[in-house]
Amino acid sequence: MADNKNRKERITSPEKLDAYLQVTKPSMWIVIGAVFAIVIAFIVWGSITTVDAEVNGYGSVTDGTVFCVVDETTARVVEEGQTLWVGKYKTQVTSVTEEGSDSHIEAKLDIADGIYPTRLIIDNISPISYLIN
Repeated sequence: MADNKNRKERITSPEKLDAYLQVTKPSMWIVIGAVFAIVIAFIVWGSITTVDAEVNGYGSVTDGTVFCVVDETTARVVEEGQTLWVGKYKTQVTSVTEEGSDSHIEAKLDIADGIYPTRLIIDNISPISYLIN
């Protein structure tokens, strides 16, 4: 009870009003500035960066033509002109042929015949779009 009385006296006393005004320490401003800088950096990074949505697989190269088999879900989003990486070589999808539950993707690339790992880029996504949508 005595503590409550002292608080009321201190609050109502105009001479001690300065004691209740707290000055923010510089270390607090540094923390606030760092958090603000991180948020701004994330917004800038998310605006200018794109992340590739891709489908990995294997493709067969025969006489300069790349053949890849994809499932029907992937085939629905594949269009002519999309980027296809065959090993370390970049090319464009020239045709998509649907046959039953599987679909075939074709592309032209003048490399040695064989089986190569493939990466089909189906979309470029900007990270900031996740925050906006």
